[in-house]
Amino acid sequence: MEVTVGAHLVNTGTSQGAEVFYWRDGHEEADFVVRHGARVTAIEVKSGGHRMTQPGLAAFVKHYAAAKTLTVGSPEWSLQQFLEAPLHAGGW
Repeated sequence: MEVTVGAHLVNTGTSQGAEVFYWRDGHEEADFVVRHGARVTAIEVKSGGHRMTQPGLAAFVKHYAAAKTLTVGSPEWSLQQFLEAPLHAGGW
């Protein structure tokens, strides 16, 4: 699922002027960070029975307080919802 999200971000996001990164600080990480204009979103991808807490996203927001976070594979954002949402949707 992480590969699908990454491919979607690179294929659609970069064509719309977004930059896609990986972020790590010690043991904490965000699967993807997307910067689109002034908006920065840290994205965690969850699949299967993984725990839903995201210490990496919390650590990212400590460093970049204005950033938004998104967990793909959560009740709020299924993989299908993420793939169907346009980058400029404002929800992420």
